[in-house]
Amino acid sequence: MLPVLVTAEEMRQMDRRTIEEFGIHGLLLMENAGLQVVNHAEQRFGSWRGKRALVLCGGGNNGGDGMVVARHAVQRGAEALVVLVADPAKVTGDALTNLRIVQKLELPLHVLRSIDELRDIWAGGWDIVVDALLGIGVTGEVRGLIGEVIRFFEGCTAPVVAVDVPSGIDADTGAVCGCAMRARLTVTFGAMKVGLAVYPGAEYAGEVVVADIGIPAAVVEQANVPCRLITR
Repeated sequence: MLPVLVTAEEMRQMDRRTIEEFGIHGLLLMENAGLQVVNHAEQRFGSWRGKRALVLCGGGNNGGDGMVVARHAVQRGAEALVVLVADPAKVTGDALTNLRIVQKLELPLHVLRSIDELRDIWAGGWDIVVDALLGIGVTGEVRGLIGEVIRFFEGCTAPVVAVDVPSGIDADTGAVCGCAMRARLTVTFGAMKVGLAVYPGAEYAGEVVVADIGIPAAVVEQANVPCRLITR
């Protein structure tokens, strides 16, 4: 059977069924997601040991995935800094759990308040950037500090690894929502997103890997997704 090509809503429904009907906790999915990013980035760019990794995290579940990435990268010998582009008081759910883990482990964490702070951080020199700012829910124009952060990385020479989708790419249409991160590698979860298979999203995503994070095959099969991905 050809692999499915899903919209953001179809993916959300599969996530929901996995958690609510099969009892697979969202924290487990988040842990698996972050670990898959670490594994695939290592396969693509070499060992994490000795690398300086800048992990950009938003306040939602995509940011929570990024915090898992930072933790496992450090476990493998990287020096990682989590840059949270959100108000910590507004982080909730599984992302909050992983934020607390980062804090309890005393991993380097910086709550970004201005783009000037990011300029100072970037001057320290980094080997790899992990984009965990925005997930599949983006539709309108990206504004505010996150938009400034994305624009800051235009022309970035260090490899960027996108978590699920490059921030600022519409997961349904591939459109750039005002601005978007340009990744060399995108590790997307559960199924290929439509917006990563069509342009300009496909160009911004770079190499795309579909990673298994534990969503049961039955959930995917029963979703009756009409779109299939054909490659040649």
